[in-house]
Amino acid sequence: MYCICQNTSTRRKGTTYLWSDKIKERKEPKPQAQIAAEIGKHPSSVSREYKRNATAKGGYNDSVAQRKADERKQRSALNNKKSDLLWWRIEQWIIEEQWSPAQIVGVLRKEGTRICKQTIYNHIHADPSGKLLANTRHKGKYNKRRKVERKPTKSTIKNRTSIHDRPVEADGSRFGDWEMDLIIGKNGYGAILVLTERLEKLPHGRNARHVAKAVVRLL
Repeated sequence: MYCICQNTSTRRKGTTYLWSDKIKERKEPKPQAQIAAEIGKHPSSVSREYKRNATAKGGYNDSVAQRKADERKQRSALNNKKSDLLWWRIEQWIIEEQWSPAQIVGVLRKEGTRICKQTIYNHIHADPSGKLLANTRHKGKYNKRRKVERKPTKSTIKNRTSIHDRPVEADGSRFGDWEMDLIIGKNGYGAILVLTERLEKLPHGRNARHVAKAVVRLL
């Protein structure tokens, strides 16, 4: 059976199309383009209707489509509006107890009420009196250190010798040939200096205990 749902004539966001005035039950399936032409809708509108309200087996049923539309409507932002009593409790916790939004979210979650921290912050900042903001711990001042991003610059070492231009004798077969590597951290913060003597190898590979012993011996 193929049909489009019943009893409404307009399209609203979050609800389904109900076009049974123009489409009756069909024993034979028809192409969506033909259905769209018969009911005077764009083919993409009919396609979206089938996709979002399809049954588990991929078909279309007017009752299932209407139920899914009602469920989406219940989940919409307008139907998720918090009660005045809940906001009164939240305001009392902020003003009387100086609770943070994170604390309020935790207490309400134990009661079975779900609310987002950002929703509480939005309510605080929307308060025209400023009383809620004045009773927050940070008083509306966020002391975040601003990191200045450092752009990478060219090396400041003058007349430096590239590692590719090292002497032929420094092939790792003799003691005393050192390599040095300076690793700069993200945004120019922090650095690691690595010194390597080419002849010295870690006899036990990267085993943590043996590496620690080798480092202590070298130091």
